[in-house]
Amino acid sequence: VVRRGGIEKCRPPRLCLDVLAQHLVSMATGDGYTLDEVMEILLRAYPFRDVTKEDVKSVLRMLAGDYEHDRDIPVRPRVLYDRIHERVEGDTYSRMLAVSAGGTIPDKGLYAVRTEDGVKVGELDEEFVFEAREGDRFLLGSFAWQITDIRKDTVVVRQSSTTGARPPFWKGEIKGRRIETGFAYGEILRDLERAYKAGSLLQALSRLGLDEKAAESAEGFINKQLAATRALPDDRTIIIEHFRDETGAHQMMVHSVFGRPVNEPLAILVTQAAERLLKANINYVVDDDGFLLFPYENRPLPKGLLHSLVAGSARPVLEAALPATPLFNMAFRYNAGRALMMGVRKGGRQPLWVQRMRGAEMLDSLVRHDDHPLIRETRRECLEDYWDLSGVELILNKIRSGGIRVLEMRLDSPSPMSLPLRHRTEAAMVYDYWPTPSGVHVAVQEALERAQMIAPAPEQLAQTSERARLPQSERELHTQLMIEGDMIAGEVDVPIEWLEALAENERAKYIEPGLWIAAEHSEEYKAALVEANMDARTRIVRRLLRYRGAQSREQIAGRYLWTDEETQVVLVTLCGSGSTVEYEGL
Repeated sequence: VVRRGGIEKCRPPRLCLDVLAQHLVSMATGDGYTLDEVMEILLRAYPFRDVTKEDVKSVLRMLAGDYEHDRDIPVRPRVLYDRIHERVEGDTYSRMLAVSAGGTIPDKGLYAVRTEDGVKVGELDEEFVFEAREGDRFLLGSFAWQITDIRKDTVVVRQSSTTGARPPFWKGEIKGRRIETGFAYGEILRDLERAYKAGSLLQALSRLGLDEKAAESAEGFINKQLAATRALPDDRTIIIEHFRDETGAHQMMVHSVFGRPVNEPLAILVTQAAERLLKANINYVVDDDGFLLFPYENRPLPKGLLHSLVAGSARPVLEAALPATPLFNMAFRYNAGRALMMGVRKGGRQPLWVQRMRGAEMLDSLVRHDDHPLIRETRRECLEDYWDLSGVELILNKIRSGGIRVLEMRLDSPSPMSLPLRHRTEAAMVYDYWPTPSGVHVAVQEALERAQMIAPAPEQLAQTSERARLPQSERELHTQLMIEGDMIAGEVDVPIEWLEALAENERAKYIEPGLWIAAEHSEEYKAALVEANMDARTRIVRRLLRYRGAQSREQIAGRYLWTDEETQVVLVTLCGSGSTVEYEGL
């Protein structure tokens, strides 16, 4: 391919909302900007040529913490967003994020591997390093290495014998070769199989540029593969082998040369088809050369799965299945980091397991918000950058038409080409956090519903939330009103002049019965206090209890001038939803 001057197609990134978020925070650290000003700048850049004002507003709402505040989750805003005047400014936190958490290269948890004299020989996954010890041997590149020291972000090694060396695994790799390169690679394998049958395999390998020793080694490998499968996977052939592993568990290896962007969505389609037939949980590992399926139950995987797939239904099935994939979880974490939504690292590198835990918690809370910028960007990135859905449809159509043949067989042991993915199944079983089976979730939920709700201790009810930090300016006071809802003058130790200044700038309002609110909440409080809207009432009371501590029915009724009956209805609704508990009148 290189000799012919071939090169994979490259598509410039489009509408990257995570990078946009980073720009919006960085720009806010200066004198601030208006929405019109930032739109004028963005539309000059090719990647953002299609960005809309609503796209930018949604990212600003994310940075301002609106999605968390809607669920009464306290979070410090990344920018100070004035929705009334469409103006954005920054504070000290914005500057800290822009300086210490910026950049577009995600932390994949990779440790540099260096020799004792400082020469870098590669990288290792953090979790592989976590299990490693001084003296362990592993394979990297063309050599075996022995670990002499494990430092903060570096593994020091010296060259060693291959005895006892194990292959490492990398969980951070999610891209691969494109389908056009896969077809070219498959064509080479087809030529090599033809040369094998003609008795000229060694010469064919030499013509590819391999020296004598490399050609002899490759010849031996190909001979063993052909002895096992009788054919090589190529641009016109997919080979499927069924076998048992060392424990006797059934596995299925699909040799497909079309690259990871095709193989991963293809693996998901095959996995779902197998799960429907077996009614069992099935895992998979994937790379550029194929994918391997292994069920958690010791049952053989059915034959003919590839032939059962229909190209026309592949795209909607994959779009629906995407949020449940490890790829989506990983890409979401990377995007959240780039969007400055993962906070600031303190004391150096944040452990990868902490990043994964925080990313998983954030994803779990947002996955139902299809319009959230991070969900939109992760979906776009997976479907456009990591996966090749048109390539999947092409392969499935070729299988149906006979343009690609599928050879399926049962073997006593896995073929040589299966071994790289075979080694990765152990790491996948240990480190891939697949969803708990639905039956377990149902059982746990039923047990929780049967259990009585635990009442908080009286001392917990008696105390109100202590404020870690008072507002330091009018802008921060407005942010507090956006997060905590209504405030009575004197309830928070801030100058009354700040509230009056916010009111003059139309960023805050004073409403009866004696409440200060953010101007953006005007419609919500009108619905709650004037129109008696139940959703609005439960929302402001839940927020009150969250940020002002336990309240009696009389206190709530007096604050909002409701009758005891009206207040009781709101409290019963909140208790019924599980977000609020009653204990001794509070």
